[in-house]
Amino acid sequence: MLSQIEPTDETHERNDRRTCISLILPFPYRGGTQRLLRTLAQYFLSHDDIELVLAVPSGYLSGDEAFAEWIAEQIPHTNFCEFDWQEVSKEELIPLCHSVGIDVENVISERYVIPVDKKRLLSRSDFWFFLSDRIVDVLVPLKPYGIFITDHLHRYFAPCFHESLYADQNSLIWNFNRNIRNAQICVASTEGTIEDIKSFSGACGVILKVPLGVEVDKFQELLSIVSGVE
Repeated sequence: MLSQIEPTDETHERNDRRTCISLILPFPYRGGTQRLLRTLAQYFLSHDDIELVLAVPSGYLSGDEAFAEWIAEQIPHTNFCEFDWQEVSKEELIPLCHSVGIDVENVISERYVIPVDKKRLLSRSDFWFFLSDRIVDVLVPLKPYGIFITDHLHRYFAPCFHESLYADQNSLIWNFNRNIRNAQICVASTEGTIEDIKSFSGACGVILKVPLGVEVDKFQELLSIVSGVE
């Protein structure tokens, strides 16, 4: 994965030759997703050529002293931020994309979002990596991005959501799939999930399989395979 992430103009503006990767928790999950966040953070921190930014939803640290302590010990204050989802209308989308060199021909969805933090760490990053596909609206790809998908069954298995959501093509279910389809890199935990995101989301980017109980060294070993993928 790392071999496919190229520095951008923002990298040079930072006067830093390292590639800046933002590890983003899109939804305030705890438990296993938080453990996954810690594991991936340790992996990226082990690379001297990577600058890691860690981003969590606003208010996420409240009442979670253990995680706040881990952040203080592992992540420099200047590389940690809380963020909010900023809505982008159909009318705002095209000029916003053109401002960063993205050509847009057709606007399908009614509403789009971008993650925004007060420190502007996310806007200066080279790559966004989301710890879950739970991004309710369509993400504006201002940066190349990847998504970790642990379970895709509930994204298309009808009993999981009200039938009205499946009928509405602007609903979060359809948006989950759109964001996966547009991602440069998708990481899944099982072969079944990989087949699901191919079949139901039409994932077009690089797809990697990484077990949920992964250790940093194993994760690094598996990701090194990507260097041979076109």
